[in-house]
Amino acid sequence: MKRLEVNQTIIPEKKTLLHHWERVLESGKLTNNQVEVQSFEKELEVSCQRAHALAVSSGTMALQLLIRALDLPKGEIIVPAFSFVATASAPMWEGYKVILCDIDPKTLCIDPGKVEARISSDTRAILGVHVFGQPCAVDKLEVLGNQYGIPVIYDGAHAMGSMLHNKPLLAIGLASMTSLHTSKIVSSIEGGALFTDDASLHNRLFQMRYFGRNASNQDELLGTNAKMHEFSAAYGQLSLARLKEEVEARRQIAAQYDEAFLTIDGLDIFKESSNHYWNRAYYPIQVHHSVAMEQIMEQGEKQNIGFRPYWRPALQDLPYLNEESSRRYPVASFAANHTLCLPIYSSMNRNDVGRVIQCIIKAME
Repeated sequence: MKRLEVNQTIIPEKKTLLHHWERVLESGKLTNNQVEVQSFEKELEVSCQRAHALAVSSGTMALQLLIRALDLPKGEIIVPAFSFVATASAPMWEGYKVILCDIDPKTLCIDPGKVEARISSDTRAILGVHVFGQPCAVDKLEVLGNQYGIPVIYDGAHAMGSMLHNKPLLAIGLASMTSLHTSKIVSSIEGGALFTDDASLHNRLFQMRYFGRNASNQDELLGTNAKMHEFSAAYGQLSLARLKEEVEARRQIAAQYDEAFLTIDGLDIFKESSNHYWNRAYYPIQVHHSVAMEQIMEQGEKQNIGFRPYWRPALQDLPYLNEESSRRYPVASFAANHTLCLPIYSSMNRNDVGRVIQCIIKAME
């Protein structure tokens, strides 16, 4: 019985991939913003409806570059208490203090109703996260940002292919970023991308990615090496070409899960709102009781299915956020201890989906 994991790397067709990589080798130009990177960025701009896209070495580096490129005075950045560790570590790495905020239980994204209470005279930015491809409350966050004169930026690590009001999530706001890690719905093996319509911000990001050098190759800004190489960019183009197909396959699986789990006592599913097209990068469920959580994971191992809790612990319990550990974020804490993600990807067949459904049903009996 084959193993089913939460994510499966979506590898492009081998012959096509090798052809692209051979073309890179034959060119002799393997890095430093060559043809494949430029082509990938143009395709990302079209897909995400942005004026500018910038391919970089990782999603974490994308977030760090964005925070640095905003050139804000040192102070505080508000982030959700439920997210991947990089949401907190990236601003800290850039010298900012992280201020956590609790989340909306319906979306698992930052709760705009609680953000205002966390704003102080030291607040420099608000960082919204589109958790699991669900949109955070962008309209309300933008209102807060405008009211207090604070930029709002977006961590869209899971957001490729998700839409809000018929607009890509990554097209919303001053700037957003995504991860192109091998676990993501679009992948460049390792990598990330930045998106903005602001030409000045894009120019700063472009320079910072390449040691701070300008278009004339003159050292102008303090920069770093965050370049994506040509092999990753070629892989990314092939992955991006399958985005619509991958999303549609996942949405069909999600519909089967929704139908199967809707009436199970002690288990909640997350609904897609009427104005949101969810990419289903992940399929989270929330299990009311810890014992049932453990039963599902134990039953999964017996059936060779790898259910995973996301993210445990919540950010306030990280050892390097000890100033936050005394505060309570009850919704985020519950999510961290009661949210499981189920296998969902295009190569799953009807039998695979049935195995997952029956495993959950049996564990919840």
